[in-house]
Amino acid sequence: MQRRTVRNRLALIATAVLMSACATANAPLTIQEQGSFAVGGTVVTTPGTFDPIKQGAYNPTPDPTGQTLHGDHAYVFYQVPVDARRLPLVFWHGHGQSGKTWETTPDGREGFQTIFLRRRFPVYVIDQPRRGRASRSTQPVTIAANPDEQMWFGVFRLGVWPNLYPNVAFSPDPAALDQFFRQSVPNAGPYDVEVNTNAVSALFNRIGPGILVTHSQSGTLGWRTAIKNRNIRAIVSYEPGGDFIFPEGEAPALPFGERTFTAHHPAVGLHAAHESPDRHLLRRQHPGAAEHESGTGAVACVSRGGEALAGRCERARRRRHARGAPLDRYPRQHAFSDVRPQ
Repeated sequence: MQRRTVRNRLALIATAVLMSACATANAPLTIQEQGSFAVGGTVVTTPGTFDPIKQGAYNPTPDPTGQTLHGDHAYVFYQVPVDARRLPLVFWHGHGQSGKTWETTPDGREGFQTIFLRRRFPVYVIDQPRRGRASRSTQPVTIAANPDEQMWFGVFRLGVWPNLYPNVAFSPDPAALDQFFRQSVPNAGPYDVEVNTNAVSALFNRIGPGILVTHSQSGTLGWRTAIKNRNIRAIVSYEPGGDFIFPEGEAPALPFGERTFTAHHPAVGLHAAHESPDRHLLRRQHPGAAEHESGTGAVACVSRGGEALAGRCERARRRRHARGAPLDRYPRQHAFSDVRPQ
């Protein structure tokens, strides 16, 4: 009888938790401000004088003489909730994607954009330069209409076509896969690290201090942007891809498929950007750390490369402790991924 009573109580608690979660998801969103804008980019001007009669609206021609091209900017959609937290979250998508990554999931659930908005974070969702709603490029590119979706099914580690991996979180509903394929977007210009990082750095110049959330291809871009801009107070990086940045001579000898490690010179790198000598480490906020208003409080090292970096991260944790920070603010559990590089 007592055991049955305990089970009944646990069932009631579980039901209450589920009902509370559903109620939160279905609760109205109270937004103080929302909008969108372009940021960063450049302007190309063709020599000569534009003739509004010969080249203008009454006789449109492809003649570029004397005309301008505004391009290579990022597109940003933002929402600020009522009673907002101090530091906003800036969401940056990965390869072949746009800001849609952080919006409604392919199976119709709320995405990170809405989840964190409900938690009172201002949210800024980026389409990086030459992608999605920021597709105006100053450089040409050929976009081929090649069928390639089964390849991306594997690249994004959903499974081995046509089967999903066992226990994968992606919905088995065919409509969800249809939505996932339709959210892919091409590069509308050549991929350029400087163009991308300059635009996102300009965003942080405009909005001030915040937390950058990256995924896949934007992982390396996020770290490079943090070198340029002190307003990036923390980085949350999901499955970061690309090169990793280390001070000159400190890149680990760690072969990992085709992955490369970039030795970044300290004179122009993280040592110059931040006073703290251990801030050249690759870092990520641990789960839940975004709730800390300090923005740089609880961090854990992250790499796709393997456990060889754990010792470096642990030494940084101990140095922080020596300066008076409690050890439990810098968790020993490091986030490493054993997935294949993209």
